[in-house]
Amino acid sequence: EHEIFARYVDKAGNVVDVGRRKVRIGNVANDTEVPFGCLDVPGFGTVITAGSVATIGGWALDDTGISRVEIYIDGSKVGDATYGSLREDVFNVFPSYNNHNAGYNWEWDTTGYSIGEHEIFARYVDKAGNVVDVGRRKVRIVGE
Repeated sequence: EHEIFARYVDKAGNVVDVGRRKVRIGNVANDTEVPFGCLDVPGFGTVITAGSVATIGGWALDDTGISRVEIYIDGSKVGDATYGSLREDVFNVFPSYNNHNAGYNWEWDTTGYSIGEHEIFARYVDKAGNVVDVGRRKVRIVGE
């Protein structure tokens, strides 16, 4: 990231800096489009047995590419999903993104989580650093 501005100096030597801006140099410098997608599983209100492993998964797209998909449970980041699984269904709907592998998943070991409701969501980060939270929902862990 760099700072640019115009500097005016008059004949008397007075200096004024104007138009101060921060810019990023690179292929994605002007990217302002946030990533988008869907957290497919688990669904809203899903009941999960304590001590089991539940898949958190969905798909994400962006014009500059996805850098990572972070998984959050109860407001805390618990890991980065594996991004890049085949999702032809997504490609068929959004062919202009030319991405057949927009899927992601993360395995949630519920051991150690309390019985009751827990909030999950995914955070998508694109290669330009744009961020969006997707799929915020509550799931319920029940006893075995």
